[in-house]
Amino acid sequence: MSGLQAQVTPMPRQDPKFVFEVNPLRNTYINPQLTSNINPKFNSTLNPNFNTRIHPDHNPSISPDYDPSINPNFNPDLNPLYNTKLDPAYGTRPAFFIYTTAAEPDGFAMEAIQNRVYLYYDVNVQYKGFFVANSEGGYNLFGEDIKFTGQYLTPNSQGNFNIFNMSQEWLGFTAP
Repeated sequence: MSGLQAQVTPMPRQDPKFVFEVNPLRNTYINPQLTSNINPKFNSTLNPNFNTRIHPDHNPSISPDYDPSINPNFNPDLNPLYNTKLDPAYGTRPAFFIYTTAAEPDGFAMEAIQNRVYLYYDVNVQYKGFFVANSEGGYNLFGEDIKFTGQYLTPNSQGNFNIFNMSQEWLGFTAP
């Protein structure tokens, strides 16, 4: 040998840890943990937690919590925090004030959208819920949790509304 060195071509690494086709931990075709078609945990068709058609928390048509037409928290038309046109901090005039004493208003209502919904705020402009029209020509009051509070408005002779609870106790009235 006259000083020539043999050229050694390194073989490609065949460590199964790093070969995608061989290593089931990294191969989605082999490993059911990574294959959503096989693993129900990650298959939205099989697993209701990942399936918006089945899981009520992710399906607006099933869950009122995520339905913007029902839940004011997800509806910019209803939620003043996301609607600058409705937010009284931006100068929109209240539709009517709510009195539980004859002296000072305890809150006010803002017209939200055309289907007779009014947003309810306290005097500190904190969102408290919303009024929805009922079949008696008045409105039912729902709280921030979208549950009926038991209070409702009924038309009075002054063209405004009286406020009652479910025991038909008079709680106050509304005024422009």
